[in-house]
Amino acid sequence: MLTKDPNARISASDAVKHPWFAKHNTSLSSKEEQYENLIQSLRNLKNFNAESSLQKAVLSYIATQEIEPREEKRLKQLFDSLDVNKSGQVTLSDLMGSYTKIYKDKAKAQRAAEQIMKKLDMNNSGSIEYSGRLR
Repeated sequence: MLTKDPNARISASDAVKHPWFAKHNTSLSSKEEQYENLIQSLRNLKNFNAESSLQKAVLSYIATQEIEPREEKRLKQLFDSLDVNKSGQVTLSDLMGSYTKIYKDKAKAQRAAEQIMKKLDMNNSGSIEYSGRLR
């Protein structure tokens, strides 16, 4: 990359793919990976469908009892990234902020956040709480 002659120099895209960058740039890929996980998780939340109280209770129980420790850690990290003020609760405002980053359209973000809140606010408290494992 330090070669003056552009014809002899590697391209920027080839330079970024060089093993040295992969070895020394873990924080960037980690942040990108976290962002991608956040986007995918928000999409999953949007598609989640729990109609009845019984179905919600069963899904909640299964999620806390059958989840692998690694997956639980990932979900806790996702929850923490959504929990803007670190209160242990994700509010409508928190969800709006995350969806606004993805959609770049406040009205669309509002609709998505309201849809998620309606589906996941199990006790109608106006927030989604993380309780950890029940066992």
